Amino acid sequence: MKIAITSNLRTRETEDQAEFDSLETIDFMSRNLKDLGHEVKFIELTRPLTEVIKDLQNYQPDLIFNTSEGTKGKYRESFWPGIFEELGLIYTGSDPFTLALSLDKNLTKEIVAKQGVPTPRAEMVYPGLLPSLNHLHFPIIAKPNYEGSSKGITQDSVIENLETLQKRLPEMLQKYPDGILIEEYIFGKDITIPFLENLEDPILDVVEYVIDPEFSKKIRYQIYDYEMKNNFYDSVNIQIANLDEKLQQQIKEISQKIIKGINCRDLGRMDFRLTPDGKIYFLEINCLPYLDEGVSLYLAAEKRGLSTKEVFNHIIQSAIKRKTQTFSRV
Repeated sequence: MKIAITSNLRTRETEDQAEFDSLETIDFMSRNLKDLGHEVKFIELTRPLTEVIKDLQNYQPDLIFNTSEGTKGKYRESFWPGIFEELGLIYTGSDPFTLALSLDKNLTKEIVAKQGVPTPRAEMVYPGLLPSLNHLHFPIIAKPNYEGSSKGITQDSVIENLETLQKRLPEMLQKYPDGILIEEYIFGKDITIPFLENLEDPILDVVEYVIDPEFSKKIRYQIYDYEMKNNFYDSVNIQIANLDEKLQQQIKEISQKIIKGINCRDLGRMDFRLTPDGKIYFLEINCLPYLDEGVSLYLAAEKRGLSTKEVFNHIIQSAIKRKTQTFSRV
């Protein structure tokens, strides 16, 4: 099968390209797809639309393996999947609506909360509009509502009183004018649950981010923030969480509600906070997760006995099934 990998290539280590794929990641994906017996071509998307469409028309792929984050606006992740649909191309991952929805952290929280999913109390703040925050308990964490890869999240994002928040908000809103999500800070640890739709049991094992004890002494809050992801990643160990069976089942049931409510397809990753007394709080879902070597998806899949190559095959097969089901309804 002819597969086109569509992505935005990272050319510099700056925040504006933090969500883009590195050349190493592109090569890693290409190798796995080629090992499955496919012909693979990488099509870079950070260029004029007409050039990309010409390349796609010339290559005539049977399938688009999409990891494009887009470049502009709140609907950037939806842009290329929308183009693929207009061109009649089958692609992996969620549809444009779901990608736009999942990038909006606050709206996603509101939708899943109505289905009984626990999530920290929160409020949106926009330029020139500061709502009452009296119903929130400090400390809070303030983060850009429409960003991924922990962009805009640092140790200073956790704020302990209203006065400090009011001082910091103008600068935050100037940098992220689409809105800042003010969320009650949950003491505990970050956990993540990968999703692979093509499996009979698509909710994979819980993965946790374990911060090196010595590094933990240097930070005030135990959060997997932007600086840690990009500058101190050696201080974090990604491992299967050691949780009791009851808690595992509770997390799985909550994750199933989220996937159904957001209509995430093929693959995804849900992020939670887990308190010391075993309470779970949903933070966000990434329907376009990183596929770099060593990420939580491969670790959780390995626990099921799946190789990395098999993970890629399940993603492909999920998209192919969708194509078959679409044709069967015509």
